[in-house]
Amino acid sequence: MKSLITDQKLQNGTTVLSGYSWARGLGQGWGSLGGGFALLASGDPAWLTSARQSGFQLESDYYMIGSGLARIGADHDKAAIAAFITAGKKLISWHDGSDGLLSPNDHYRNWTTMTDIAKFNGLSDPSTATRFFIIPGGSHSAGQTLQEVDWASSIMGWVEDGIAPTQMTYTFRSGTTTRSLPVCQYPQYPKYKGSGDINGLSSYSCES
Repeated sequence: MKSLITDQKLQNGTTVLSGYSWARGLGQGWGSLGGGFALLASGDPAWLTSARQSGFQLESDYYMIGSGLARIGADHDKAAIAAFITAGKKLISWHDGSDGLLSPNDHYRNWTTMTDIAKFNGLSDPSTATRFFIIPGGSHSAGQTLQEVDWASSIMGWVEDGIAPTQMTYTFRSGTTTRSLPVCQYPQYPKYKGSGDINGLSSYSCES
């Protein structure tokens, strides 16, 4: 477990994966997901087998997979995204806080790399064009529907009315109970105020 929640680094110290947060089902699906990306990058179907996956070598295969995905356009182009927001466009990025498949910390690391490129390109304050949010307690794919989080109103309000989002609402079912929690701009997180309905939005505030 310790290896899953710590950063994965190359021998030269470069971080290639920021560690996971605590999550239910941590690690499930990695073989099929990673093998699929390796297949796309290399064209070698052997990557879909557990035998090939168990032979993964970080120091060599990382570069092969990364360059292969970039070559076919199957990876995020941070420079292109940075150019998008530098041009005045708006972008909301988000991740599930308890995602056991894709690391929220790695998403934030890559988002930060992208905003650093935007600053180099002349965007002095990237928060005027892009913001990062965490779905509290959400597992992989939670919060993706507009019924759970109204992303559409947030981005339209920002683009059309100039109202930058600072907090949204995540409404979901826990058993038979409907709950609402604030979706905070990272690194803020929902903190219970100490009284009130634990399922109600007004009982929480976004704090660092």
